[in-house]
Amino acid sequence: MTNSQNVVCLDPSCFTSLNNLGDTLDVLQEFSQTIGSLTVCVLTEIDATIRLRPKEKFARLPYVLKDWLENNNDSVTNLHESQKERYVKIMQTILTDFNVVSTGSLVENVRRIGEHTILYDDVIARLGETVGMAVFQMLAISYVHDGTIIAFGNRTSSFVRNAGITIREGVSDFKRRIKKKRGIKGILSLMRLAMNQTVLNGILTSLGLQDLAVSINDLTNGVLVIADG
Repeated sequence: MTNSQNVVCLDPSCFTSLNNLGDTLDVLQEFSQTIGSLTVCVLTEIDATIRLRPKEKFARLPYVLKDWLENNNDSVTNLHESQKERYVKIMQTILTDFNVVSTGSLVENVRRIGEHTILYDDVIARLGETVGMAVFQMLAISYVHDGTIIAFGNRTSSFVRNAGITIREGVSDFKRRIKKKRGIKGILSLMRLAMNQTVLNGILTSLGLQDLAVSINDLTNGVLVIADG
């Protein structure tokens, strides 16, 4: 059983490079210091991959992350041996220090989010099987368990927009403090799904967001709130 206030979900981008993985650990540590012990959700196929031995891990990672990979020097596809050792060490710290579970263990049987609003089959039809399942399960974690999605870059928000889901961004003092304290240079996104005013108000408070203009109709259909700043 998870504590709904302490659930975070790691987007695939968290694992695509050595830098992103290190920043992910920093963000998790900041969350833990702020709200207490965490349940960290990882997409099922990625969860299975990061637990493999190093040789098998680095052979498999490019396949399970392919839709989120970018061509940069510290991408998992370009790491030299010392970088791989650092990647493995950071990954082991995350697995040891936090309660890491697969998304499938929490939302495997979820096929709709809200009252017939965001349907699994619709998301798959728009995004394809692999990306669609990943996006739907992350949104389901956010909806069912009040989970915050941690991501780097804009790949997932683009996928969510392509799935027809409304996105609203707001300035977040909470995220700004994390980036400044931990020296995070890249694009860090903290995302939550809101489907009613009560949940939206909770998101604004927990992420230190200023008021967002969100219509009742948008809330009914689901709005992905992204902490900016």
